[in-house]
Parts: sequence; structure tokens; C-alpha cells
Amino acid sequence: MLREQLGFRGFSAALEEEAMRAAEEAERVPGPRRDLTALQTFTVDPATARDFDDAVSAQREGNGGRVWIHIADVAAHVRPGSPLDVEARRRANSTYVPGAVEPMLPHALSSEACSLA
Repeated sequence: MLREQLGFRGFSAALEEEAMRAAEEAERVPGPRRDLTALQTFTVDPATARDFDDAVSAQREGNGGRVWIHIADVAAHVRPGSPLDVEARRRANSTYVPGAVEPMLPHALSSEACSLA
């Protein structure tokens, strides 16, 4: 992207609006979730990242312990076959270059609703 001087595509206004609606809707519809926010959690993402989509935590239990794997639940926000799903499949991943990122999903999802931060 940098070598070829390709610009970032961004998202259409319609996709941005759909992402905002999807984020708000998922907040209103509770799922079978367990609140683990009290656990100290570690992510492999750099401190400068805005989208934390996977993390781990551990806690002692009796003579052993438990390791928790935390993964962003994109499926709770993006319906299969929706325009957001089609665009995410087309992009396939977020693209990181020095100082910038081209996200797979609009900010309302990638850095907000689907972020574990």
C-alpha cells in the first residue's frame, strides 16, 4: 500500500450507519455472556492498537488455575449476508502499515463494540 501509494478506501456512509446500528442493537439484546471484566487481561496487540480483538487472562483455582481466552464476538454484531458481512469478507482482514490501519469493519465495530478494551 505504501510502495504503490494506494489510499485507504474507508467505508460508505451506508456501511458506517449500519455499523452504528449494529453496535447499538447488540447492546440492547443481551446474550449469554459472563462478566469477566474483573480479570486482569493481556492482549498481544501493541499499546497503540485501537482494536483489541483477542486477549488472555489467568486465575488461580484451588491447586491449579484457569486460563481464559477472550475473542471479540463479531457475529453478535454482523448478520450473515448483510452488507457489513459482504464488505468484511471482501476485505478479509485489517491491514496495518506504519502509522495507519485499514480496518476490516467500520470504527463503530472494530474499535468500539467489538473491541475488548
